[in-house]
Amino acid sequence: MTGDGKSEEQYSFNLPDTALGGGDCEKDGTNAMLHITWEGGFILHMEFKVKDDPKLPKSWYASVIELTYNVSMFPDAVQEELHTSKSKKDLECFKAVFGNSYKCMSSKQIDLLNDDNKTTIMEVSRVQIQPFSVPDTGAFSSATECQADSAPKAPLDNVIPIAVAATLAALILVIIIIYFVTKKYNSSSYKAMD
Repeated sequence: MTGDGKSEEQYSFNLPDTALGGGDCEKDGTNAMLHITWEGGFILHMEFKVKDDPKLPKSWYASVIELTYNVSMFPDAVQEELHTSKSKKDLECFKAVFGNSYKCMSSKQIDLLNDDNKTTIMEVSRVQIQPFSVPDTGAFSSATECQADSAPKAPLDNVIPIAVAATLAALILVIIIIYFVTKKYNSSSYKAMD
């Protein structure tokens, strides 16, 4: 988390194993809520909606993210005080095809506005969630991967073979040029025998 303004503060944490989760689903199955609380006064509240566009496959996304945290976690904090930061309107985060989970190992930054109308940046990584159509086993369904994870990475494996091939091609070209230059030079210094 990063507070915006003249005094910028950062605090990093992992969601502990002792975190408690719960949630609610509306009867029509188009909205769901997830609440996660953990030690230190942290509360993460997420609201999910179903998007049913006839032109696209049915999907779901997080429409609201709200994080409550205790400012005493920052080194300069004078007193213990709870702050709440909430996502901006029209958030469409963690999108996935309906019936799938959302999975993202890469970092994603989400801008939230705190009580003082300052931006708080929440950075999340290694996320897998599924608010709708959860199998009876409790395990996640197949995952819709985030764009950062599924995008083709810069092919570093191809750089070395390309560099070696380019070097060999240049070397062969130099050898051919030297051959023809030497052949021309050597052939002009000899006279034909009569």
